[in-house]
Amino acid sequence: MYLRDFEIFKNYCYLNVGKFSEFLDFYKSPEKIPYYKGKKSIVVDAASDPWNLTWVKDIAIRCKSSGVVSAFLINDKLFADENQDLNFRFFPVWGYRYCQWIQQYSDRDFFHNSRTTRVSCLNRIPRLHRAYTYYLLNQLPWCKDVFLSFYGLQAGNEINSNSVELSLSYIESELGPTVANFFANQLGKFPISQQIDYDWSDWSNCHNAATTPYTDCYSNICTESSYDTFCPTEKTFKCITTGTLIFPISCPNFVSLLTHLGLDIDYAGMNLSTVDSIADWKIRTRITIDLLDQMYYNIEDVWADSRAQLQNNQQVLQSKQLEYNILKNIQDHL
Repeated sequence: MYLRDFEIFKNYCYLNVGKFSEFLDFYKSPEKIPYYKGKKSIVVDAASDPWNLTWVKDIAIRCKSSGVVSAFLINDKLFADENQDLNFRFFPVWGYRYCQWIQQYSDRDFFHNSRTTRVSCLNRIPRLHRAYTYYLLNQLPWCKDVFLSFYGLQAGNEINSNSVELSLSYIESELGPTVANFFANQLGKFPISQQIDYDWSDWSNCHNAATTPYTDCYSNICTESSYDTFCPTEKTFKCITTGTLIFPISCPNFVSLLTHLGLDIDYAGMNLSTVDSIADWKIRTRITIDLLDQMYYNIEDVWADSRAQLQNNQQVLQSKQLEYNILKNIQDHL
């Protein structure tokens, strides 16, 4: 029987690492956190969002002597294996969730019908790497044909408190005046979506794989939540679910780290492995978009040549084996 992640840990004090950090600063010791009372131990979720693992490790070191934190859940298997003494566990939350959610599409054949659009790229929550991707796409002659969205940015000089809204001054400081001027001239157009038949800003669409940008597009520029921390979210798993080619705009080694889930997204002819280990996120983003540009007019053929691999990834996500491989890392909590 499938259990949602918060149901697995119902007998534990299950806290997001951001909230746990706030409690730890306030109460000074994890055993003094009120929510811990009456629970077996504390489980800290550092996998749902892209938290910096060096920062998370510092928190784990602070808690080690208390003995009340039984697990820090993260997406990076190598990091978890190297830090088992600090109770790091490999538990990719979004991968686990999609093991269940993909079952609702079991009667759908995503490989039978041809698709009408070559590329999609959805950017509901604005972040710096998404803004840069949007800018790079707009320099290409085929941009007008992309199923594209971008929420926008504010004209002021500050990023707001939750770091979601981008300011022109921040874009200029990080990406230069040319990119900032581009966005200054676009401000009145945001939020933007070149298709009017899809409400991309609707929260429910964020977790629904069976929508036009995935089922009717051969490939997706997957602008993940972070460009420096491995955190595959629904953006990645919707592509896996629907058999859509992925051009990842994410952290270094994103492609290789996905193999720990049994997923191989370096599809035939895409050469993503040549980009994967590049440390500089801007260079990595530019080369990824360049790779897409080189094969844009042949993307249908790339998709056809990769069909078996696409289907295999989908089957991995549907398999009980993947669910087992994830859960085995927290067997002592089940």
